[in-house]
Amino acid sequence: MAVQIETRGQLQDFLDVLRRRKWQVLLPALFVIAFGAAFAVIVPKKYVVKTQVELRPVGVSVSSKDGANATFQIRARERVKKVVGELRNERYLALAPDERNEFVIDVVDGVKVRLDRAGDGVTSFVNVEYSSVDPLWARTFLRALRDDWIQDVLQRDRNKLGDEKQKLFEEKQKLERQLLREEEAVTELKRKHNNSATQPVPGAEGTRTEDPNFTRLVQNRTEIDRLETALERQKVERELAQKRLDELPEMLASEQQLVAGTTNSTELDALDKEIAELEKELQRYLPAHPKYAKLRRELADKLDEREQTTRIVTRSEVVSTPRPNPAREPLQKQIDDLESAIAANEATLTRMKASVAADQRTNADLQDVYEDLRVKATLIDNLRESLRATASRYTEKAQQLELVEGPLGNPFSITEEVVPPPKPTEPNPWLIVAGSIVSGLALGVALSVLLEYSKNCFRSVHELSRVLVVPVLGSVGTILTRREVRLLAARRVLVGVSSILLLASVAFVTWAWAKSPELLSTSVREKIELVRSRFR
Repeated sequence: MAVQIETRGQLQDFLDVLRRRKWQVLLPALFVIAFGAAFAVIVPKKYVVKTQVELRPVGVSVSSKDGANATFQIRARERVKKVVGELRNERYLALAPDERNEFVIDVVDGVKVRLDRAGDGVTSFVNVEYSSVDPLWARTFLRALRDDWIQDVLQRDRNKLGDEKQKLFEEKQKLERQLLREEEAVTELKRKHNNSATQPVPGAEGTRTEDPNFTRLVQNRTEIDRLETALERQKVERELAQKRLDELPEMLASEQQLVAGTTNSTELDALDKEIAELEKELQRYLPAHPKYAKLRRELADKLDEREQTTRIVTRSEVVSTPRPNPAREPLQKQIDDLESAIAANEATLTRMKASVAADQRTNADLQDVYEDLRVKATLIDNLRESLRATASRYTEKAQQLELVEGPLGNPFSITEEVVPPPKPTEPNPWLIVAGSIVSGLALGVALSVLLEYSKNCFRSVHELSRVLVVPVLGSVGTILTRREVRLLAARRVLVGVSSILLLASVAFVTWAWAKSPELLSTSVREKIELVRSRFR
Protein backbone atom coordinates (compact mmCIF):
# COMPACT_ATOMS: atom_id res chain seq x y z
CA MET A 1 0.00 0.00 0.00
CA ALA A 2 1.44 3.38 -1.03
CA VAL A 3 2.04 6.01 1.64
CA GLN A 4 2.39 9.73 1.01
CA ILE A 5 5.95 11.02 1.61
CA GLU A 6 6.18 13.70 4.26
CA THR A 7 8.01 16.92 3.39
CA ARG A 8 11.07 18.10 5.38
CA GLY A 9 12.67 21.45 6.06
CA GLN A 10 15.67 22.91 4.30
CA LEU A 11 17.88 22.40 7.38
CA GLN A 12 17.19 18.70 7.34
CA ASP A 13 17.95 18.58 3.63
CA PHE A 14 21.24 20.46 4.27
CA LEU A 15 22.23 17.94 6.97
CA ASP A 16 21.41 15.08 4.61
CA VAL A 17 23.67 16.64 2.00
CA LEU A 18 26.55 16.85 4.50
CA ARG A 19 25.93 13.30 5.58
CA ARG A 20 26.03 12.04 1.99
CA ARG A 21 29.12 14.13 1.17
CA LYS A 22 30.96 13.68 4.48
CA TRP A 23 34.20 12.66 2.80
CA GLN A 24 34.05 15.70 0.54
CA VAL A 25 33.91 17.78 3.75
CA LEU A 26 36.51 15.81 5.71
CA LEU A 27 39.20 15.40 3.03
CA PRO A 28 39.67 19.17 2.30
CA ALA A 29 39.51 19.83 6.03
CA LEU A 30 42.19 17.21 6.71
CA PHE A 31 44.43 18.62 3.99
CA VAL A 32 44.06 22.19 5.26
CA ILE A 33 44.65 21.07 8.86
CA ALA A 34 47.72 19.05 7.83
CA PHE A 35 49.24 21.90 5.85
CA GLY A 36 48.29 24.36 8.60
CA ALA A 37 50.03 22.25 11.23
CA ALA A 38 53.05 21.89 8.95
CA PHE A 39 53.13 25.64 8.45
CA ALA A 40 52.84 26.19 12.21
CA VAL A 41 55.89 23.95 12.70
CA ILE A 42 57.96 25.09 9.74
CA VAL A 43 57.29 28.83 9.84
CA PRO A 44 60.14 30.69 11.62
CA LYS A 45 59.38 31.58 15.20
CA LYS A 46 60.12 35.17 16.03
CA TYR A 47 61.24 36.53 19.37
CA VAL A 48 59.98 40.02 20.18
CA VAL A 49 62.36 42.07 22.34
CA LYS A 50 61.40 45.41 23.86
CA THR A 51 63.04 48.39 25.44
CA GLN A 52 61.76 51.66 26.85
CA VAL A 53 63.58 54.99 27.06
CA GLU A 54 62.39 57.91 29.16
CA LEU A 55 62.94 61.27 27.53
CA ARG A 56 62.69 64.18 29.96
CA PRO A 57 63.58 67.89 29.62
CA VAL A 58 67.00 68.67 31.06
CA GLY A 59 68.56 72.15 31.09
CA VAL A 60 69.26 73.61 27.67
CA SER A 61 69.25 70.25 25.87
CA VAL A 62 66.96 70.12 22.86
CA SER A 63 66.95 66.30 22.89
CA SER A 64 63.70 66.26 24.85
CA LYS A 65 61.98 67.82 21.86
CA ASP A 66 62.89 64.88 19.61
CA GLY A 67 60.33 62.48 21.08
CA ALA A 68 57.91 63.18 18.24
CA ASN A 69 60.64 62.37 15.70
CA ALA A 70 61.84 59.22 17.47
CA THR A 71 59.87 56.93 15.14
CA PHE A 72 61.54 58.32 12.04
CA GLN A 73 64.97 58.66 13.62
CA ILE A 74 65.15 55.14 15.07
CA ARG A 75 63.72 53.42 11.98
CA ALA A 76 65.90 55.40 9.57
CA ARG A 77 67.34 53.03 6.97
CA GLU A 78 70.83 54.53 7.16
CA ARG A 79 70.90 54.09 10.93
CA VAL A 80 69.77 50.46 10.71
CA LYS A 81 72.32 49.80 7.97
CA LYS A 82 75.07 51.37 10.07
CA VAL A 83 74.19 49.31 13.18
CA VAL A 84 73.93 46.06 11.22
CA GLY A 85 77.31 46.74 9.59
CA GLU A 86 78.96 47.56 12.91
CA LEU A 87 77.59 44.36 14.48
CA ARG A 88 78.91 42.39 11.48
CA ASN A 89 75.87 40.20 11.06
CA GLU A 90 76.94 37.03 9.24
CA ARG A 91 73.85 36.78 7.07
CA TYR A 92 74.18 40.42 6.10
CA LEU A 93 77.87 40.16 5.22
CA ALA A 94 77.28 37.05 3.11
CA LEU A 95 74.72 38.81 0.90
CA ALA A 96 75.26 40.70 -2.35
CA PRO A 97 74.83 44.50 -2.31
CA ASP A 98 71.28 44.34 -3.67
CA GLU A 99 70.33 41.62 -1.22
CA ARG A 100 71.84 43.62 1.62
CA ASN A 101 69.39 46.44 0.91
CA GLU A 102 66.52 43.98 1.10
CA PHE A 103 67.91 42.62 4.37
CA VAL A 104 68.01 46.14 5.81
CA ILE A 105 64.45 46.81 4.64
CA ASP A 106 63.28 43.60 6.36
CA VAL A 107 65.03 44.66 9.57
CA VAL A 108 63.41 48.11 9.39
CA ASP A 109 60.01 46.47 8.94
CA GLY A 110 60.66 44.44 12.08
CA VAL A 111 61.32 47.57 14.19
CA LYS A 112 58.28 49.23 15.77
CA VAL A 113 58.39 52.47 17.73
CA ARG A 114 55.62 53.90 19.92
CA LEU A 115 55.65 57.21 21.77
CA ASP A 116 53.74 57.64 25.04
CA ARG A 117 53.28 60.94 26.85
CA ALA A 118 53.45 61.19 30.62
CA GLY A 119 50.77 62.90 32.65
CA ASP A 120 52.80 66.10 32.93
CA GLY A 121 52.78 66.49 29.14
CA VAL A 122 56.54 67.06 29.08
CA THR A 123 58.14 63.69 29.77
CA SER A 124 57.94 61.11 26.97
CA PHE A 125 58.43 57.36 26.90
CA VAL A 126 59.80 55.86 23.68
CA ASN A 127 58.92 52.15 23.36
CA VAL A 128 60.93 50.21 20.77
CA GLU A 129 60.21 46.62 19.68
CA TYR A 130 62.07 44.33 17.32
CA SER A 131 61.16 40.80 16.22
CA SER A 132 63.63 38.24 14.87
CA VAL A 133 64.05 34.49 14.71
CA ASP A 134 67.36 34.79 16.56
CA PRO A 135 66.79 36.01 20.14
CA LEU A 136 70.47 36.83 20.76
CA TRP A 137 70.70 38.86 17.57
CA ALA A 138 67.42 40.60 18.38
CA ARG A 139 68.70 41.62 21.82
CA THR A 140 72.10 42.72 20.51
CA PHE A 141 70.64 44.64 17.58
CA LEU A 142 67.91 46.43 19.53
CA ARG A 143 70.33 47.48 22.26
CA ALA A 144 72.84 48.76 19.67
CA LEU A 145 70.09 50.55 17.74
CA ARG A 146 68.79 52.24 20.89
CA ASP A 147 72.26 53.29 22.06
CA ASP A 148 73.16 54.58 18.59
CA TRP A 149 70.03 56.73 18.51
CA ILE A 150 70.70 58.11 21.99
CA GLN A 151 74.33 58.88 21.21
CA ASP A 152 73.38 60.43 17.88
CA VAL A 153 70.85 62.76 19.49
CA LEU A 154 73.26 63.70 22.28
CA GLN A 155 76.10 64.24 19.82
CA ARG A 156 73.84 66.38 17.68
CA ASP A 157 73.11 68.53 20.75
CA ARG A 158 76.82 68.82 21.48
CA ASN A 159 77.66 69.57 17.86
CA LYS A 160 74.96 72.23 17.67
CA LEU A 161 76.13 73.96 20.84
CA GLY A 162 79.76 73.52 19.74
CA ASP A 163 79.03 75.14 16.38
CA GLU A 164 77.21 78.02 18.05
CA LYS A 165 80.09 78.44 20.49
CA GLN A 166 82.64 78.41 17.65
CA LYS A 167 80.62 80.97 15.68
CA LEU A 168 80.42 83.24 18.73
CA PHE A 169 84.16 82.81 19.29
CA GLU A 170 84.91 83.76 15.69
CA GLU A 171 82.51 86.69 15.90
CA LYS A 172 84.19 87.85 19.12
CA GLN A 173 87.63 87.66 17.52
CA LYS A 174 86.36 89.54 14.48
CA LEU A 175 84.93 92.31 16.66
CA GLU A 176 88.18 92.51 18.64
CA ARG A 177 90.23 92.87 15.45
CA GLN A 178 87.83 95.47 14.05
CA LEU A 179 87.88 97.41 17.34
CA LEU A 180 91.69 97.34 17.38
CA ARG A 181 91.83 98.62 13.78
CA GLU A 182 89.44 101.49 14.54
CA GLU A 183 91.34 102.50 17.69
CA GLU A 184 94.63 102.45 15.77
CA ALA A 185 93.03 104.55 13.02
CA VAL A 186 91.85 107.14 15.58
CA THR A 187 95.30 107.23 17.19
CA GLU A 188 96.99 107.68 13.81
CA LEU A 189 94.52 110.43 12.81
CA LYS A 190 95.16 112.37 16.03
CA ARG A 191 98.90 111.89 15.72
CA LYS A 192 98.85 113.12 12.12
CA HIS A 193 97.01 116.33 13.07
CA ASN A 194 98.97 116.83 16.31
CA ASN A 195 96.03 116.17 18.63
CA SER A 196 96.24 114.60 22.05
CA ALA A 197 95.67 110.86 22.10
CA THR A 198 92.87 111.39 24.65
CA GLN A 199 91.58 114.64 23.12
CA PRO A 200 87.80 114.66 22.59
CA VAL A 201 86.13 115.78 19.39
CA PRO A 202 84.89 119.42 19.14
CA GLY A 203 81.14 119.64 19.52
CA ALA A 204 80.88 116.51 21.64
CA GLU A 205 79.14 116.48 25.01
CA GLY A 206 82.32 115.84 26.98
CA THR A 207 84.43 118.50 28.70
CA ARG A 208 86.86 120.23 26.31
CA THR A 209 89.74 120.85 28.76
CA GLU A 210 92.25 119.05 26.53
CA ASP A 211 91.51 120.90 23.26
CA PRO A 212 93.60 124.12 23.34
CA ASN A 213 92.12 125.63 20.18
CA PHE A 214 88.53 124.90 21.10
CA THR A 215 89.02 125.89 24.75
CA ARG A 216 90.78 129.11 23.81
CA LEU A 217 88.09 129.88 21.23
CA VAL A 218 85.30 129.46 23.79
CA GLN A 219 87.16 131.51 26.42
CA ASN A 220 87.96 134.32 23.96
CA ARG A 221 84.36 134.49 22.81
CA THR A 222 83.21 134.75 26.40
CA GLU A 223 85.84 137.43 27.14
CA ILE A 224 84.86 139.38 24.00
CA ASP A 225 81.24 139.44 25.14
CA ARG A 226 82.33 140.67 28.57
CA LEU A 227 84.63 143.36 27.12
CA GLU A 228 81.97 144.62 24.73
CA THR A 229 79.53 144.96 27.64
CA ALA A 230 82.17 146.72 29.77
CA LEU A 231 83.07 149.09 26.89
CA GLU A 232 79.47 150.08 26.40
CA ARG A 233 79.07 150.79 30.11
CA GLN A 234 82.36 152.78 30.24
CA LYS A 235 81.39 154.86 27.23
CA VAL A 236 78.07 155.73 28.85
CA GLU A 237 79.81 156.66 32.08
CA ARG A 238 82.33 158.81 30.14
CA GLU A 239 79.49 160.54 28.30
CA LEU A 240 77.69 161.35 31.55
CA ALA A 241 80.89 162.54 33.23
CA GLN A 242 81.76 164.74 30.23
CA LYS A 243 78.27 166.24 30.27
CA ARG A 244 78.61 167.07 33.93
CA LEU A 245 82.08 168.52 33.34
CA ASP A 246 80.76 170.73 30.56
CA GLU A 247 78.03 172.00 32.81
CA LEU A 248 80.44 173.03 35.58
CA PRO A 249 82.10 176.50 35.25
CA GLU A 250 85.83 176.57 35.11
CA MET A 251 86.17 179.45 37.65
CA LEU A 252 84.20 180.24 40.75
CA ALA A 253 83.97 183.76 42.33
CA SER A 254 84.56 184.33 46.06
CA GLU A 255 81.36 185.71 47.38
CA GLN A 256 81.04 188.24 50.24
CA GLN A 257 77.59 189.25 51.28
CA LEU A 258 77.34 192.99 51.91
CA VAL A 259 73.61 193.19 52.52
CA ALA A 260 71.08 190.82 53.84
CA GLY A 261 69.96 188.18 51.32
CA THR A 262 69.44 184.45 50.63
CA THR A 263 71.70 181.68 49.20
CA ASN A 264 71.01 178.16 47.49
CA SER A 265 74.26 176.37 48.43
CA THR A 266 72.43 173.88 50.68
CA GLU A 267 70.18 172.75 47.85
CA LEU A 268 73.15 172.39 45.52
CA ASP A 269 75.01 170.23 48.03
CA ALA A 270 72.00 167.95 48.42
CA LEU A 271 71.63 167.65 44.64
CA ASP A 272 75.33 166.79 44.28
CA LYS A 273 74.98 164.01 46.82
CA GLU A 274 71.94 162.61 45.02
CA ILE A 275 73.74 162.78 41.67
CA ALA A 276 76.80 160.99 43.12
CA GLU A 277 74.59 158.22 44.56
CA LEU A 278 72.77 157.79 41.24
CA GLU A 279 76.07 157.55 39.36
CA LYS A 280 77.35 154.99 41.85
CA GLU A 281 74.19 152.89 41.55
CA LEU A 282 74.22 153.21 37.73
CA GLN A 283 77.63 151.53 37.59
CA ARG A 284 76.18 148.37 39.19
CA TYR A 285 73.97 147.56 36.18
CA LEU A 286 74.57 146.72 32.54
CA PRO A 287 72.90 148.75 29.76
CA ALA A 288 70.61 145.77 28.99
CA HIS A 289 69.23 145.77 32.56
CA PRO A 290 65.74 147.40 32.89
CA LYS A 291 66.83 149.60 35.87
CA TYR A 292 69.71 151.02 33.87
CA ALA A 293 67.49 153.26 31.66
CA LYS A 294 65.38 154.32 34.66
CA LEU A 295 68.46 155.37 36.69
CA ARG A 296 69.86 157.15 33.68
CA ARG A 297 66.64 159.23 33.31
CA GLU A 298 66.66 160.07 37.03
CA LEU A 299 70.30 161.14 36.74
CA ALA A 300 69.52 163.42 33.79
CA ASP A 301 66.59 164.98 35.70
CA LYS A 302 68.82 165.65 38.71
CA LEU A 303 71.44 167.32 36.47
CA ASP A 304 68.75 169.57 34.92
CA GLU A 305 67.43 170.44 38.38
CA ARG A 306 70.95 171.37 39.56
CA GLU A 307 71.47 173.56 36.51
CA GLN A 308 68.22 175.42 37.23
CA THR A 309 69.19 175.80 40.86
CA THR A 310 72.57 177.34 40.01
CA ARG A 311 70.84 179.96 37.84
CA ILE A 312 68.82 181.36 40.71
CA VAL A 313 70.07 184.93 41.47
CA THR A 314 69.53 186.42 44.84
CA ARG A 315 68.93 190.10 45.34
CA SER A 316 71.74 190.47 47.84
CA GLU A 317 74.70 192.47 46.80
CA VAL A 318 77.89 190.54 46.96
CA VAL A 319 81.51 191.08 46.13
CA SER A 320 83.01 188.17 44.08
CA THR A 321 86.66 187.09 43.67
CA PRO A 322 87.34 184.46 40.85
CA ARG A 323 88.85 181.02 41.81
CA PRO A 324 89.13 177.53 40.09
CA ASN A 325 86.12 175.28 40.41
CA PRO A 326 87.19 172.36 42.68
CA ALA A 327 84.43 170.02 41.36
CA ARG A 328 85.93 169.86 37.87
CA GLU A 329 89.18 168.13 38.89
CA PRO A 330 87.56 164.80 40.11
CA LEU A 331 85.35 164.70 37.06
CA GLN A 332 88.29 165.26 34.74
CA LYS A 333 90.26 162.54 36.48
CA GLN A 334 87.29 160.17 36.19
CA ILE A 335 87.01 160.95 32.48
CA ASP A 336 90.73 160.33 31.92
CA ASP A 337 90.56 156.98 33.75
CA LEU A 338 87.55 155.95 31.71
CA GLU A 339 89.26 156.88 28.43
CA SER A 340 92.36 154.85 29.44
CA ALA A 341 90.23 151.85 30.37
CA ILE A 342 88.26 152.16 27.11
CA ALA A 343 91.46 152.30 25.06
CA ALA A 344 92.93 149.29 26.87
CA ASN A 345 89.69 147.27 26.46
CA GLU A 346 89.44 148.17 22.78
CA ALA A 347 93.01 146.98 22.22
CA THR A 348 92.34 143.77 24.10
CA LEU A 349 89.10 143.32 22.19
CA THR A 350 90.88 143.73 18.85
CA ARG A 351 93.54 141.22 19.83
CA MET A 352 90.98 138.67 21.02
CA LYS A 353 88.90 139.03 17.85
CA ALA A 354 92.03 138.33 15.81
CA SER A 355 92.72 135.25 17.97
CA VAL A 356 89.13 134.06 17.59
CA ALA A 357 89.34 134.45 13.83
CA ALA A 358 92.57 132.43 13.75
CA ASP A 359 91.08 129.70 15.95
CA GLN A 360 87.96 129.57 13.76
CA ARG A 361 90.10 129.13 10.66
CA THR A 362 92.04 126.35 12.40
CA ASN A 363 88.87 124.58 13.51
CA ALA A 364 87.38 125.00 10.03
CA ASP A 365 90.46 123.32 8.56
CA LEU A 366 90.08 120.44 11.06
CA GLN A 367 86.32 120.08 10.63
CA ASP A 368 86.60 117.03 8.36
CA VAL A 369 89.07 115.48 10.76
CA TYR A 370 86.77 116.07 13.71
CA GLU A 371 83.83 114.65 11.75
CA ASP A 372 85.84 111.48 11.07
CA LEU A 373 86.76 111.32 14.74
CA ARG A 374 83.11 111.64 15.76
CA VAL A 375 82.07 108.87 13.37
CA LYS A 376 84.90 106.64 14.52
CA ALA A 377 84.15 107.34 18.18
CA THR A 378 80.51 106.28 17.64
CA LEU A 379 81.66 103.20 15.75
CA ILE A 380 84.11 102.29 18.51
CA ASP A 381 81.38 102.62 21.15
CA ASN A 382 79.08 100.38 19.10
CA LEU A 383 81.87 97.84 18.59
CA ARG A 384 82.62 97.77 22.31
CA GLU A 385 78.95 97.24 23.13
CA SER A 386 78.68 94.46 20.53
CA LEU A 387 81.87 92.90 21.84
CA ARG A 388 80.54 92.88 25.40
CA ALA A 389 77.26 91.28 24.28
CA THR A 390 79.06 88.68 22.14
CA ALA A 391 81.49 87.83 24.94
CA SER A 392 78.57 87.38 27.32
CA ARG A 393 76.76 85.07 24.89
CA TYR A 394 79.98 83.14 24.26
CA THR A 395 80.45 82.56 27.99
CA GLU A 396 76.83 81.46 28.35
CA LYS A 397 77.12 79.07 25.40
CA ALA A 398 80.33 77.60 26.81
CA GLN A 399 78.55 76.93 30.12
CA GLN A 400 75.65 75.30 28.28
CA LEU A 401 78.03 73.06 26.32
CA GLU A 402 79.82 72.06 29.53
CA LEU A 403 76.45 71.20 31.09
CA VAL A 404 75.33 69.14 28.08
CA GLU A 405 78.62 67.22 27.97
CA GLY A 406 78.29 66.34 31.66
CA PRO A 407 76.19 63.54 33.14
CA LEU A 408 73.48 65.95 34.30
CA GLY A 409 72.83 67.04 30.72
CA ASN A 410 71.66 63.59 29.56
CA PRO A 411 67.85 63.65 29.12
CA PHE A 412 67.66 59.90 28.39
CA SER A 413 66.93 57.26 30.99
CA ILE A 414 66.51 53.57 30.12
CA THR A 415 63.49 52.38 32.09
CA GLU A 416 63.27 48.91 30.47
CA GLU A 417 66.36 46.99 29.38
CA VAL A 418 66.41 44.62 26.41
CA VAL A 419 65.67 41.09 27.63
CA PRO A 420 64.95 38.24 25.15
CA PRO A 421 61.76 36.26 25.95
CA PRO A 422 62.20 32.58 27.01
CA LYS A 423 59.95 31.35 24.19
CA PRO A 424 58.93 32.64 20.76
CA THR A 425 56.36 35.36 20.75
CA GLU A 426 55.01 35.08 17.22
CA PRO A 427 53.45 33.42 15.39
CA ASN A 428 51.27 31.40 17.76
CA PRO A 429 51.23 27.75 16.42
CA TRP A 430 48.06 26.84 18.26
CA LEU A 431 46.31 29.80 16.74
CA ILE A 432 47.51 28.70 13.29
CA VAL A 433 46.25 25.13 13.86
CA ALA A 434 42.90 26.38 15.13
CA GLY A 435 42.62 28.65 12.13
CA SER A 436 43.49 25.81 9.77
CA ILE A 437 40.80 23.59 11.35
CA VAL A 438 38.17 26.26 10.95
CA SER A 439 39.36 27.08 7.44
CA GLY A 440 39.44 23.37 6.42
CA LEU A 441 35.94 22.68 7.66
CA ALA A 442 34.67 25.82 6.00
CA LEU A 443 36.36 24.83 2.73
CA GLY A 444 34.89 21.30 2.90
CA VAL A 445 31.38 22.53 3.64
CA ALA A 446 31.61 25.14 0.91
CA LEU A 447 32.86 22.57 -1.59
CA SER A 448 30.07 20.11 -0.69
CA VAL A 449 27.42 22.79 -0.94
CA LEU A 450 28.82 23.99 -4.25
CA LEU A 451 28.82 20.46 -5.73
CA GLU A 452 25.35 19.71 -4.39
CA TYR A 453 23.54 22.89 -5.36
CA SER A 454 25.36 23.60 -8.61
CA LYS A 455 23.05 21.10 -10.41
CA ASN A 456 19.77 22.51 -11.66
CA CYS A 457 17.54 19.55 -10.73
CA PHE A 458 15.53 17.95 -7.95
CA ARG A 459 17.93 16.34 -5.51
CA SER A 460 15.40 14.42 -3.39
CA VAL A 461 11.77 13.28 -3.21
CA HIS A 462 11.12 15.85 -0.53
CA GLU A 463 12.09 18.78 -2.84
CA LEU A 464 9.78 17.33 -5.46
CA SER A 465 6.90 17.02 -2.99
CA ARG A 466 7.22 20.70 -2.08
CA VAL A 467 6.57 21.88 -5.62
CA LEU A 468 4.01 19.31 -6.89
CA VAL A 469 0.32 19.85 -6.34
CA VAL A 470 -0.46 16.15 -6.22
CA PRO A 471 1.03 14.07 -3.42
CA VAL A 472 4.13 11.97 -3.99
CA LEU A 473 3.45 8.43 -3.00
CA GLY A 474 6.94 6.93 -3.48
CA SER A 475 10.31 7.02 -5.23
CA VAL A 476 12.64 4.65 -7.11
CA GLY A 477 16.29 4.71 -6.00
CA THR A 478 19.33 4.92 -8.29
CA ILE A 479 20.05 1.61 -9.96
CA LEU A 480 23.80 0.87 -10.31
CA THR A 481 25.28 -1.86 -12.39
CA ARG A 482 28.10 -4.06 -11.13
CA ARG A 483 30.56 -2.25 -13.34
CA GLU A 484 29.50 1.14 -11.95
CA VAL A 485 29.76 -0.23 -8.42
CA ARG A 486 33.31 -1.51 -9.07
CA LEU A 487 34.35 1.80 -10.65
CA LEU A 488 32.91 3.75 -7.74
CA ALA A 489 34.72 1.53 -5.22
CA ALA A 490 38.02 1.78 -7.14
CA ARG A 491 37.75 5.53 -7.29
CA ARG A 492 37.10 5.78 -3.57
CA VAL A 493 40.05 3.52 -2.81
CA LEU A 494 42.34 5.56 -5.07
CA VAL A 495 41.28 8.82 -3.57
CA GLY A 496 41.55 7.45 -0.05
CA VAL A 497 44.98 5.91 -0.53
CA SER A 498 46.40 8.97 -2.27
CA SER A 499 44.94 11.23 0.41
CA ILE A 500 46.39 9.06 3.17
CA LEU A 501 49.80 9.01 1.49
CA LEU A 502 49.78 12.76 1.00
CA LEU A 503 48.66 13.41 4.58
CA ALA A 504 51.25 10.92 5.87
CA SER A 505 53.98 12.63 3.82
CA VAL A 506 53.05 16.04 5.17
CA ALA A 507 52.92 14.67 8.72
CA PHE A 508 56.31 12.93 8.29
CA VAL A 509 58.01 16.01 6.86
CA THR A 510 56.54 18.11 9.66
CA TRP A 511 57.65 15.65 12.34
CA ALA A 512 61.10 15.17 10.79
CA TRP A 513 61.71 18.90 10.50
CA ALA A 514 60.72 19.43 14.11
CA LYS A 515 62.58 16.42 15.56
CA SER A 516 65.25 15.13 13.16
CA PRO A 517 65.88 17.38 10.12
CA GLU A 518 68.66 15.04 8.94
CA LEU A 519 66.01 12.48 7.92
CA LEU A 520 64.96 14.83 5.13
CA SER A 521 66.85 15.14 1.89
CA THR A 522 68.90 18.20 1.08
CA SER A 523 66.53 19.38 -1.64
CA VAL A 524 63.57 19.14 0.74
CA ARG A 525 65.40 21.08 3.42
CA GLU A 526 66.40 23.75 0.89
CA LYS A 527 62.80 24.11 -0.25
CA ILE A 528 61.66 24.36 3.35
CA GLU A 529 64.32 26.99 4.06
CA LEU A 530 63.19 28.88 0.98
CA VAL A 531 59.65 28.88 2.33
CA ARG A 532 60.89 29.93 5.76
CA SER A 533 62.90 32.81 4.26
CA ARG A 534 59.69 34.25 2.90
CA PHE A 535 58.34 34.62 6.42
CA ARG A 536 61.40 35.80 8.27
